[in-house]
Amino acid sequence: EGRMALKVPLELVELERKQYGMDLRKERGEEVDGLASQLVKELCENEATCLAHEVGEDKGEGVLSRTLTVVKHFKEVGRDNKVRVADCLGSNLSVLNATIDATTADIKQRKAGASKKGQDDQVEEDLKTLRVALKLHVCFLDCVLREATAFGKANPETAKAKKGSGAAGRSKTSGQNWEWLFAIEKVLRPLACSSGLDLHTLFDGNQLETEQLLHKFSGTALLALNCNPCLGSGQSGSSIKESLMRLLAYTCHKMMLLDSATH
Repeated sequence: EGRMALKVPLELVELERKQYGMDLRKERGEEVDGLASQLVKELCENEATCLAHEVGEDKGEGVLSRTLTVVKHFKEVGRDNKVRVADCLGSNLSVLNATIDATTADIKQRKAGASKKGQDDQVEEDLKTLRVALKLHVCFLDCVLREATAFGKANPETAKAKKGSGAAGRSKTSGQNWEWLFAIEKVLRPLACSSGLDLHTLFDGNQLETEQLLHKFSGTALLALNCNPCLGSGQSGSSIKESLMRLLAYTCHKMMLLDSATH
């Protein structure tokens, strides 16, 4: 009971158990595009964890509800807002990665010394918010990359033009298509940099949640590596591919360690 009619690639237990007034199944077209516009504004104006926040829970009007709705109906979002969402996600995930890194480092320092009960409670609350925000970001990036892959298959000429250099490459494709591919390229960098996160500390030793996120990271990295139109070419493309391969190696290594610890 109380589970939302929404399937995401991760078991977002904290989210699925909540009740929302918004009927996500009825959100379509212009309504979803409008929610995406609001989400872009919130991503630009608020802290990196804003996707995990909910205001007006009874009416389902918070950032969290908008995020879940846009994730579910991302194909309904207009091209302009898809570009804007992808662009904002790249910047937001970079900040979120840095926040998680600083928080987990602080937790290790606290464990080495003594901390008051109130401080521990606040740290746990911060961790919960960071966990939900990171999961939502990865789910969102997965949607964006799937859309980009479909776009590349449907527009092979644009994909070839993307591999051109400078203005010559841009002149072969429409401004909208170029902006879309460029925005996707921007979200791949912070995704790859997520390999440096201390997920064990972030999830406080919860092996199941850690494994779920590692699987999601590896799947999204593979999806990105197959998204050729968005990887760019030359030094930029090679740098992104190298980072994504490091992310894959990191996730495989961590999953092997987790597996050996349970056997």
